[in-house]
Amino acid sequence: MKHLCVILFAVISCCAFSCTKNDNNVKPDNQLTGKWKMTEIKYTGTSTVNYDGESFITQFSGSGKDMNLHISFSANPNTYNSNGDYTITLTMSVLGQEIQQDFTINGFMGSGTWTKDGTTLVVTDKETGKSQPATIMQLDDKTIKILWGGDLTPSNAYNMPVKVVVNGTYVFERE
Repeated sequence: MKHLCVILFAVISCCAFSCTKNDNNVKPDNQLTGKWKMTEIKYTGTSTVNYDGESFITQFSGSGKDMNLHISFSANPNTYNSNGDYTITLTMSVLGQEIQQDFTINGFMGSGTWTKDGTTLVVTDKETGKSQPATIMQLDDKTIKILWGGDLTPSNAYNMPVKVVVNGTYVFERE
């Protein structure tokens, strides 16, 4: 059971979230540039692990605390850089039992390039080359609220098939 929880958390913490939504209230790209500090993180989802011919479905939710995470967006060129850490309180429902545990997450998105088209923000990690689309739910002079979500099939150390469906909301305040 403990290995299943560790696998689940590792999968969740490494997830790349993606989602799209149209909203005409989002401001121009230049409002995104600057330094931001994460003030809130919440996510929910399910994880399905197939083991020995059986499927184990785990519901989970997470809420951030002790957040010391910063991200900066620059224009011309459009680059981003993030650093810091935070603690996530992960609540999982595994085989009818609720388990709650704190995990410290070092780093967030690394660094790379970004593009914005309407409410869609796409960041591309410079090390992996992987792009992550997200939906900007709010963008004003003081706050960015972003929704990442998607279906993932990550690999794990135990070579068990895993599918994760996750939606995360991240709130940043301008520094």
